[in-house]
Amino acid sequence: MAAVVLCILIASPVPPARADTFVIGVEDTEYLPHYAVENGDYRGFGREVLDAFFAARGDTIIYRPLPVERLYRTFLTGEVDFKYPDNPDWKAKLKKDHTVRYSVTVVDVVDGVSVPPRALARGTDSIRSLATVRGFTPGAWQSRIDLGRVVLRESDSFRGVVEQAIIGRVDGAFANIDVVQHMLNEVLNKPGTLVFDPDLPFERSRYHLSTLKHAAVLADFDAWLRREAAFLTVLKRKFRIGIDQREGDGG
Repeated sequence: MAAVVLCILIASPVPPARADTFVIGVEDTEYLPHYAVENGDYRGFGREVLDAFFAARGDTIIYRPLPVERLYRTFLTGEVDFKYPDNPDWKAKLKKDHTVRYSVTVVDVVDGVSVPPRALARGTDSIRSLATVRGFTPGAWQSRIDLGRVVLRESDSFRGVVEQAIIGRVDGAFANIDVVQHMLNEVLNKPGTLVFDPDLPFERSRYHLSTLKHAAVLADFDAWLRREAAFLTVLKRKFRIGIDQREGDGG
């Protein structure tokens, strides 16, 4: 993929000793508003955050989209400089023999159950089937799945997950709640047909930038994230990240 030469939006400069070129490994999947790869082009909230930071440093970056499993292998063999997103809890066994460094939190995310509005607040026992993306295990529901109380129906795409819940093939869709709302509002043109139910078990997580070999750049990124909190708030509003949620511990 061709290198992307960046232009700063509003963030402050972070002058490096010299300009560098970095390769960032990203997931080759559609996960808007957080990120997506379409026709080889990486875009979304994650892209705009990284673009702004590295442009402020005067660096050039190359995004390398890869399937998730291959991305981890590529990252851990040092073939890319950074990985986004990452989290210390993801693939922990695979990473145990490597010194992976993580940035402070870039964005908080919630994976939970979205249901038709009429099904809100009916309680956990009302959920007998859940749709989710193939290969993803909803940890908050794993004990119920293991006991046979909940049937998991997998789909190859987030669109498929959402559509199963809309037509009633399943009781709910377990997915990132920002992604579900983006799919409803921007792709399917069916706003309001599913809503996040915070009374059902859900999972809170965080996205970080990670690296094996560029601790100094990561420290600059941490400082930049703290300094540019207002800029990040603007981006979250632009991408409609962080819908109103009631407090809870995830069940």
